[in-house]
Amino acid sequence: MQEVRGSQLNYLEERLNEYNYLGKSRSDDPDDEHSPIFFKKDKFELIESSTFWLSETPDKQSKGWDAALNRIVSWGKFKEIDTDKIFFYFNTHFDHMGENARLESVRLLKKKINQIADNNDFIVTGDLNFDPSTEYYELLTKQDTSAANLADVSQFNSETQANIKGTYNGFDHDKEAIGPIDYILVKPTISVKSFNVVDTLYNGRFPSDHFPVIAELELIAE
Repeated sequence: MQEVRGSQLNYLEERLNEYNYLGKSRSDDPDDEHSPIFFKKDKFELIESSTFWLSETPDKQSKGWDAALNRIVSWGKFKEIDTDKIFFYFNTHFDHMGENARLESVRLLKKKINQIADNNDFIVTGDLNFDPSTEYYELLTKQDTSAANLADVSQFNSETQANIKGTYNGFDHDKEAIGPIDYILVKPTISVKSFNVVDTLYNGRFPSDHFPVIAELELIAE
């Protein structure tokens, strides 16, 4: 999830009884923005988790480069209970103003995934505040021998590509959504079964100013 305030997190935790979550505030204020990961507690065991900052000093609370705000990556190491399969999940929200911050955030994210996940499967989700036409996206999906390689699940085949839509609606029914700027990315060895942007209305309204993105993935047993 994205842009979740502490009060909203408490509300969700009380009502999503089948789930646990991980994640922390991007600042000392517990009601500040989180990038939490919710997971079904009967399907996945959380082994380890942490948060790092998208900055020159990722191991401590900080604002990086030309960013307008603190930005974080929360991650967890999980075991799928039925199969004992290990995988890592990273969730982030890139800065909306700092151009250099977005570029350096891509580099840091790929480097950190490589260090943390090692050779294990991984999934990355986030509001990255850039679309696929940008240099940021090119760097994000570029194959690299010194950092993690990330594959955009929407690009896996013609069926997933047919479901690509803008993901930022701004609560405006009359304009075409911008983007996509929200992504699901995976280690290329993960099997992608489906991908969709959920642009339906709820009681005649958009539930959020961003459309949710959803993918069905299969971890390949070793």
